[in-house]
Amino acid sequence: VLGLIDVVMISNLFVMVIVGGYETFVSRLNLAGHPDQPEWLSHVNAAVLKVKLATAIIGISSIHLLKTFIEAGATHSQLTNDQIAWFVIGSAAGYVFAAFVVKRLHVRFDKRWSGAAACFVYTVGPTIPVALSYFGLLSSSNPYLLAILIAFSLLQHAPYSILTTTMRSALADIADENELKTGMRQEGILYAARTFFQRVDAALGTMLAGWTLVLIDFPAKATPGQVGQEALDGIALAFLLSTIPGIIASGIYAMLRVTRTTYDATRAALDADRAERQVVGD
Repeated sequence: VLGLIDVVMISNLFVMVIVGGYETFVSRLNLAGHPDQPEWLSHVNAAVLKVKLATAIIGISSIHLLKTFIEAGATHSQLTNDQIAWFVIGSAAGYVFAAFVVKRLHVRFDKRWSGAAACFVYTVGPTIPVALSYFGLLSSSNPYLLAILIAFSLLQHAPYSILTTTMRSALADIADENELKTGMRQEGILYAARTFFQRVDAALGTMLAGWTLVLIDFPAKATPGQVGQEALDGIALAFLLSTIPGIIASGIYAMLRVTRTTYDATRAALDADRAERQVVGD
């Protein structure tokens, strides 16, 4: 199945590069209104093509990485290949679940509390099975190990999807407030700042992970199943401590001032202001 997905993604990548590259750098295809025109071709340019190319490469690389994990898991784990496949499918179910509940959460609890709760669960949830294993309460011989791991995988992926959706939606609300106060939405600046700090966060996380491996003296070129217990305990402890920044972020997110009430008031004021300007312009 993964091989088939890999072939389809690579085929799509070839089509996108050939057609999009010709449209962007050689000559327009003039397919506007044609029933076979790809939807993305109408707004493709060099920047969009670069992003799509990078996204496709990341997706293909992820498939190859997943195949490696499954093969390694089948060799060094008590879970079979089929069981690990179910674990991956269970992970994807978290995103599907989040897609159905995120809007209801925003209506019921506002984006502030939905985002804060999702951030907290996303931070703490994945550490629970690690903590249980660290204290000897969850072992590889547990007959319900697969079901437990799938449940905690859902507990990780669903909050992450809710969190990212809520963050992007909240940025649009903040842009509305900026437009009302200054006359400029500044969405580009907001999303650029978010992307910048996301990259900084990833860089700091990678650096801290490297320092952690050095600190616990993790063996170079380690073989699965042959790593010392002291090194494994060190990784588990570091993973548990990594929840602290996420918990702090949850508290900061809870201080977001945009609520359903302020959002409705801002939208009403913007609509009134635009209507007034249209009347003056006419």
